Amino acid sequence: MFHFLNPIEYILYALFFFELTQKSFTKKFILTTIGILTLFSISNTLWLQPLAEDNSNAYLAGAAFMIVYSLLYFLELYQREDFFVPIVKMPDFWIVTGIFFLYAGSFFVMGFIKIISAIEPETAPKLYIINLFLNILLYALVFYGFRCATRVKT
Repeated sequence: MFHFLNPIEYILYALFFFELTQKSFTKKFILTTIGILTLFSISNTLWLQPLAEDNSNAYLAGAAFMIVYSLLYFLELYQREDFFVPIVKMPDFWIVTGIFFLYAGSFFVMGFIKIISAIEPETAPKLYIINLFLNILLYALVFYGFRCATRVKT
């Protein structure tokens, strides 16, 4: 199931970043990477990691793009004239920060797990607890972002 949900997740996140960005280069980059990630995920499922295996290659590729999207957002945010608006009034900042922490952490954890599982297969599943905490951080920051949005609009 992860093989099918993974590309959908990345497409939805990419469209979120597409809506956030104002630069045409970044928009073109995001649209291009949607196609690249989709093709990579399909080819990964067909030839490298079939349905019976984890979809770690596609996950790592998608995580790398999420990190790049987040960094491009932060760079664009820094270059804006309204950069000094209090962060509390910027719900997108908190959501993107959560996405960045999740995927930056997961990228290294999943890559590390892939290496460890070849050496000590019984230890690797125990490391997934780190991803649990990264997910909790993501959802906490998304919640805070939504909370900021309701405060700003009222």
